[in-house]
Amino acid sequence: MGTFITVLISLRFYLDIMRKTPWMFCEAAGIYWNGKTKPIWEVVVNLVTSLILVKLIGMPGIFIGTIITIIVVDIPIEPYLAFKYVLNGGLLKYYLKYLKYLLVTVVMYVATYFACNLVPNVVGGFAGIWPFVLKAIVAVVVTNVIIVITMFKTEEFKYTIGLVKQYSKPVLKKLRLIKS
Repeated sequence: MGTFITVLISLRFYLDIMRKTPWMFCEAAGIYWNGKTKPIWEVVVNLVTSLILVKLIGMPGIFIGTIITIIVVDIPIEPYLAFKYVLNGGLLKYYLKYLKYLLVTVVMYVATYFACNLVPNVVGGFAGIWPFVLKAIVAVVVTNVIIVITMFKTEEFKYTIGLVKQYSKPVLKKLRLIKS
């Protein structure tokens, strides 16, 4: 599988994950009726774009068609419904934050891609598992450094650090790494 297909699959996964939050609000509030035509639009846009693109560029066209559907139908409609009927406003702020997260993700991808390409495919005379492990370590370090640099002042980051501290204390106490 080529890099292009991998990027498309990753992008689709990212978009699916990012759209889950507003849709969960819609599901929890039971406002299905307000979005009753969304599935129809999803099917029509996905089918039309995927069929056209698969004839033009082959297999990647199916993935691109699905990505276009998410961008054109799901991302505009789901947050709109959540903010109109459940959260009462703040839609522009949501989209700006969404854009920020997308840009940070693109920076992480590009930085990780280039950093991992610096790792040789043969480490210590071994090909296979050791270069893979080394690239995995590089990927984890690079992405986490970028997250810390770009997000350390946000409320979400502070909240997450608080959760990590809260849930790690009992474990560290049991391991006797910190005093009571």
